[in-house]
Amino acid sequence: MKRIQEKKIADVSVAPKKKRGRPSKAERAAREQEMADQVLRTVPEEKTADKAQHKWEKTIQNLSARIKEHTPRFVYICSPYAGDVEANVMKAKRYCRLALSRGCVPIAPHLMYPRFLDDENQYEREVGLYCGLSLLDKCAEVWVFGQSPSEGMDREIYRGEMRCKAFRWFTEDMKEVGFHA
Repeated sequence: MKRIQEKKIADVSVAPKKKRGRPSKAERAAREQEMADQVLRTVPEEKTADKAQHKWEKTIQNLSARIKEHTPRFVYICSPYAGDVEANVMKAKRYCRLALSRGCVPIAPHLMYPRFLDDENQYEREVGLYCGLSLLDKCAEVWVFGQSPSEGMDREIYRGEMRCKAFRWFTEDMKEVGFHA
C-alpha cells in the first residue's frame, strides 16, 4: 500500500510557486503584445469601401505600435460644447477620430462628463471643468478646434499655456492651421 501511495505522489507534478512583486520584462512584453493583439481583434467590422477599411486598419496599427513602444500620446480635444450641443458633440466625435487616425489617444471631457453632470447647473458645470482640466495636465498636447473659443475653451487654453503644453490649432473642417510647443 505504501508503494502505491509513493507512486501516486511521484506522478503528480507540482507547479513552481509564482513570485510576487513586479513582473519581469518578458512578462510585461508578452502582456503588451496580448493587449495589442486584442485591440486588433476587437476592430468593428464595417461594411465600407476598401479604402476606408485600409485607413481603419492603419489607425489600429499605429495605436498598437505606440502600445508596444510604451509611449501612448494623449491629446486633449478642446472644442465648443455649449450652444448647438448636438452638432458640437458630433464635431467633437469627428475630432477624436482624427486624433485616433494620427495614432494618438484623444481625451475629450465634454463628451464624457455631460453624460452624468448637468451642464445647466453651475456647480456641476464647474466640477466637470475641474475634472477636464485635471485630465489636460496628463496630456502631451492640446488640440484646439474652431475659430472663436468659448468661455470653457478659454479656460482650457489658459491652463494648457500655464502647463507649457504643445498646441495644435485646427479649423472646424479639421485642417491644421498652427502648431507651437
